[in-house]
Amino acid sequence: MENTYSEPVNEGKRGTKFQWTAEEDDKLVECLLELAGDVKWKAENGFKAGFTAKLEELLEKKLPGCGIKASPHIESRYKTLRKQYRAIADMLGPNASGFGWNDNEKMVVVEKQIFEDWVKGHPDAKGLRNKRFPHFDDLALVFGKDRASGDRAQHAIDATEELARGQENQSPTNEAETEKKCWYRRDQWK
Repeated sequence: MENTYSEPVNEGKRGTKFQWTAEEDDKLVECLLELAGDVKWKAENGFKAGFTAKLEELLEKKLPGCGIKASPHIESRYKTLRKQYRAIADMLGPNASGFGWNDNEKMVVVEKQIFEDWVKGHPDAKGLRNKRFPHFDDLALVFGKDRASGDRAQHAIDATEELARGQENQSPTNEAETEKKCWYRRDQWK
């Protein structure tokens, strides 16, 4: 069987950069979900010290011979996934307007100009327009409650399920309405 794991990519003076495959991302998210459900590892605002070493151990079991190390590989990917998750959650949150979520494609949908204006004040969102982010729902379980605050704050999964229940009660009248059902529109969360 052929090894389909990442290979280091030469990046010149800065050393090598590790490119994660979709399979490696899938398994990392599975491991994060395992740790998020384990009281020995989950902390108030993230994970307890040493969690990346535990992730390395879990990944080696799921992907034998992958060579993914806690530092720098897992630490870097964890930070990237957390940053992207938070940027998307902000775009879909109550302080943004005009953003939607295409649940079929697992991506933020928004008009180009609205997005460009948003990125000026939210640089972590750069590159996330029309980019698939297949682990958003799973990462809501890992990162979601780390940022929620206020009386009306909801876990991203709860908000998504509530919105879906509301949409189930509406019967689409044409193809355009059916297409809209795949979007979780931020405007409907008010």
